[in-house]
Amino acid sequence: MHPRIPAPVINVAAGALAAIHTHATMDAAFLGAGAPEPIPQDSKLGKARQWLSNINRDQSSRPLAVLGTLLSEVFDVDDSDPARREFLEKHRTHLSRALTRCGLRYESVGRVLPVGATPASRNLEQLLAERDWEAVHDEFTRALANVATSPADAVSAACNLLESVLKRFLEDEGHGLPLKKDVGGLWDASKRHLGLDPASMPETDMKAIVVGLATVARGIGALRTHASTAHGQGSKVYRLQPRHGQLAVNAAHTIATFVIETWDAKRAASQSQPTPTVATGKKP
Repeated sequence: MHPRIPAPVINVAAGALAAIHTHATMDAAFLGAGAPEPIPQDSKLGKARQWLSNINRDQSSRPLAVLGTLLSEVFDVDDSDPARREFLEKHRTHLSRALTRCGLRYESVGRVLPVGATPASRNLEQLLAERDWEAVHDEFTRALANVATSPADAVSAACNLLESVLKRFLEDEGHGLPLKKDVGGLWDASKRHLGLDPASMPETDMKAIVVGLATVARGIGALRTHASTAHGQGSKVYRLQPRHGQLAVNAAHTIATFVIETWDAKRAASQSQPTPTVATGKKP
C-alpha cells in the first residue's frame, strides 16, 4: 500500500486549501491532482478534509503525490501583494510544522517526502526520478516514510525496492528472471551481466566490496523474512528499532544506486562501441 497522508496533516492541509480556494477551484485542483471522484458535498473545509481522507482509501491513488501537487498552490506561489504573501506564509508555516511532526517535508515543486533522507537515498531518489518506475519509487517512499514509526515495514519496503531494481535490470536487458526470485537469487542472476561477479574480477579490493554487497543484500532479505511485516513471526520475535530500519534502508539504497549506476555505465559503454563493418568480399 502507498504511504498515506497522516491525519494531523489532513487537518492542517484541509484548512489551508479551504482558505485559498473557492468551491470551483478546489474541485479543479483536486481532480487535476488525481483525487478520486465523486466530489464530496460539504463546506470547503469539510470537502477538503473528506477528499484527502478519500485519497488515502483509494487503492489506485498515491496519496503523498496527490498531496504534494495540491500543496504546490500554497508553497510555490510567489504573490507580489504583501497581504497575500503574509497570508500564504502563515499557511506554509502551519503546514511545515504538521509535516515535520509526521516525519515529512515539502520539497518544490509539488513533492512531499520523508525527512532525514541520507545522501544515498537522495542519490537514488534522483535516479528514480529519471525513470518511469512507479512501483520502485513507491517502495522507496514507503521505506523512508516508515523508518521511524514502523521499522518492520521499512525493512520490507527496502528489500522490495532492491528486488524490483534487479528485476527491472534483468527484464529490460532481456536476460529473464531466475526461478528463485528473492533478493539473493536475483543478485546471482544479475551479477555476471552487470560485471559484478567476483570470480571474474581481478581487483582484490573491489572484489571484497562486491562480495560484501552481496552479503548485505542477502542479509536484508533474511531480515525481511524473519522480522518484517511481510511474513508471520516465528517463535523468536525480532524487536526492530528505528536504527535497524534505517540501517536496512540505507544499505538497500546504496546497493540499488550502485546497480543502477553500473547498469547505466554498461549501457553507455555499449552504445559508444563502433558499429562493426560487414565484409563484402570486394577488393578496395
